[in-house]
Amino acid sequence: GPIGQPVDSAVRKLLLEGAGQPFSEENIIGIYRTPLVDQQGRARFNLFQKELEATKMHRGNANVRYAWLPCSKDTMEEMMMRGVLEVTKPMLGPVYGIGTHLAPANCAQTCASYSDIDENGIMRMMLCRVIMGNVEVVLPGSKQFQPTNERFDSGVDDLQKPKHYIIWDANVHRHIYAEYAVVIKAPSMTN
Repeated sequence: GPIGQPVDSAVRKLLLEGAGQPFSEENIIGIYRTPLVDQQGRARFNLFQKELEATKMHRGNANVRYAWLPCSKDTMEEMMMRGVLEVTKPMLGPVYGIGTHLAPANCAQTCASYSDIDENGIMRMMLCRVIMGNVEVVLPGSKQFQPTNERFDSGVDDLQKPKHYIIWDANVHRHIYAEYAVVIKAPSMTN
């Protein structure tokens, strides 16, 4: 209904106006809000909110960011049917440590570049709220799989202008709230 419109347009805007003009209007097949409850009937956002508060108390700042998560058809179906995030990895593209890689909200193109494209030329991404907490730089090709010490929560490729966010496995289910599912026709790379 009309209540969904403004939000949908905000997500659409991120897709159309991100770095590198990744998509055009006709690429977007659908933007869907993810289920509010998981299969146990628990409010997904409340669980995330609790984690956010805990991080804030612990760190002084939860450092929440919006970010794109590339996902397979199966991952998206799991989310839409059961409200559960099943992250599969590794994805294509550069690897910064062994964790779940997301791209900042204004870098939909980065996410697209390592998204699965199915046999129909369709790719899927989820727009997530991510608790970054304290971040440290993780270098390309790194084999890091957890924070270097207890001062850090997550990783980035660059402190000033990150194009990659890295959430370690221990935090994936607590620090990522997948809020929107986006289905896109992959732009043809020929033009």
